[in-house]
Amino acid sequence: MSNFFSDAVNSGYFMYMAEAEGKDNLVNTREAKVNAIINDLRYMDRSELRGNPDYFLRKACRAHNLEDITQKEVAKIQIAINKGY
Repeated sequence: MSNFFSDAVNSGYFMYMAEAEGKDNLVNTREAKVNAIINDLRYMDRSELRGNPDYFLRKACRAHNLEDITQKEVAKIQIAINKGY
């Protein structure tokens, strides 16, 4: 039986979408972890985040098991967070 869900899983589309949405509980890739960090920080109180952004970035990275983050990833996170406000 063919349906959209099984076709999406078989084609890899499901994995792509899970990664893009930051569902690092479903897909264990670096990109999924970075997107999960973006989601965590994007929905924080803006004034709280402004007070100590490095602390909250490190906390989010630890929560998603991403200890070694590159400058390129930090820039991506900053752009994504600032785009949401």
